Amino acid sequence: MQLISLTANKPSFHEIHFHEGFNVICGTKHSDSSNDKNTYNGVGKTMVIHLIHFCLGSNNIKKLDEKLPGWEFTLTFLLGEENHTATRTTVNQSIVLFDQKEYKLKDFTDFLRSEVFIDENIPFLTWNSLFSRFARRYLDSYTSYDKINH
Repeated sequence: MQLISLTANKPSFHEIHFHEGFNVICGTKHSDSSNDKNTYNGVGKTMVIHLIHFCLGSNNIKKLDEKLPGWEFTLTFLLGEENHTATRTTVNQSIVLFDQKEYKLKDFTDFLRSEVFIDENIPFLTWNSLFSRFARRYLDSYTSYDKINH
């Protein structure tokens, strides 16, 4: 799977384009800060990761509906040799519009798991548990190699 772009239906959202290969979302530390964790916060580094996961079938995120009602996010990605789009709204989070066809969330994540990782039905291996190993979304996950939060 290769990410291509992340867009939204609101003009205040700046479209994000991903490059072929390895992409890094990072911040710079303030040089005059005594706090080692103080980076340029508020620019959207963590939000981008959460929105990618949201478009790829994360569990419902109540705060998105509260804070961003009426928003929809679209992730365009390459799977195999085909471009696909996954669109998800903050209002009706149980549905994913995948290539212009509606899927229930579980059906969509089961499809992704089988296409990206494995095609066997192993109960404890879900798309979300596998995704968390690759997209380190929480502080513990990206400051320590052996910590994975869901």
